[in-house]
Amino acid sequence: MSSNNASSLSSSPQSTEQSFTDLITALRKEIDDLRRQNDEHRETGHNLHVVSKQTAVTFYPYEKLIEYVPSAEGRHFFNSRIPEDDKIYDMADFHLNANMSYTAPLTNVPSQSGISKFNLAIDKELAQIQSMLAHCTRPIDTYASEIVNRGNPDEEWSASSLAILHVIRVMLERIATHITRTREQVVLRSLGHTIKPIGSTPPILEADKIAESRKFTEVVRESSKRLYRSDRSYYKGKHTYQPHRRNDRYNN
Repeated sequence: MSSNNASSLSSSPQSTEQSFTDLITALRKEIDDLRRQNDEHRETGHNLHVVSKQTAVTFYPYEKLIEYVPSAEGRHFFNSRIPEDDKIYDMADFHLNANMSYTAPLTNVPSQSGISKFNLAIDKELAQIQSMLAHCTRPIDTYASEIVNRGNPDEEWSASSLAILHVIRVMLERIATHITRTREQVVLRSLGHTIKPIGSTPPILEADKIAESRKFTEVVRESSKRLYRSDRSYYKGKHTYQPHRRNDRYNN
C-alpha cells in the first residue's frame, strides 16, 4: 500500500509537468497560427478584426422579368407615369385584414390650439400617404394566406416567399411609423414646442403626449432664462474682465 502510494506520488509531478508542456505547446501553436494569419492579412491589406458588411447584389432588369413584372423596370418609381385611369389590378380582389386599420389616425389636437392651415394640410397629406401604405399590405396578406392554406408553408420555395412577404410588410410598417413621428413633430413645432427625442410609441399625439411636450418646452425655456440671468450677473460683479488692470499687474 505504502509503496504504491509512494510510486503514485512520485509519478504525479511528472504527469503534471507533461500536461503543462502539452498546454504550452498547444498555446504556442495557436499563437503561431494567429501571427501567420495577421501576416497574411497585413500583406493583402485586410484587417483581421474588421469584418466588411455584405453588400446587396445589384441586378439589371431584363426583358423576361419586365414582361411579367412591368413595374420592375423601375425608372420612374418616384414620378410614376402610369395614368390614374390605368388600373393594373382591382384592389377589391385583395382581402381586408380584420386586425388592420387602413385609415391613418387623426392628430388628436384641439381646434383652438392655433395650428396653422398649412401645417394641417401637411398633416392631412401625410395621413393619406399612410393610408395608401396600409392598403399596400392587402395583396401581401392575401398572397401569404393563399400560400399557407393552399400549399405547404414549410416547403423551401413557400417558406422563402413568406419570408420575403414578411420583410416587405415590416418595411411598410417602418415607413408608416416614421411618418407618424414626422406628423407629431410637425404639429408640436406648430404649437411652438421644443422637440424632445421621441421613442417608439404607439398612439399619435394623445393628450398626455402634448402635455409632456409642453412641460419639456417650459423646462428648456426656464433653463435658458436662468443661464441668461447668471451670465449677466457674472459680468455685473467683481468678475468683470478688466484688461487694463491685468496689464498693470504684469507690468509691475
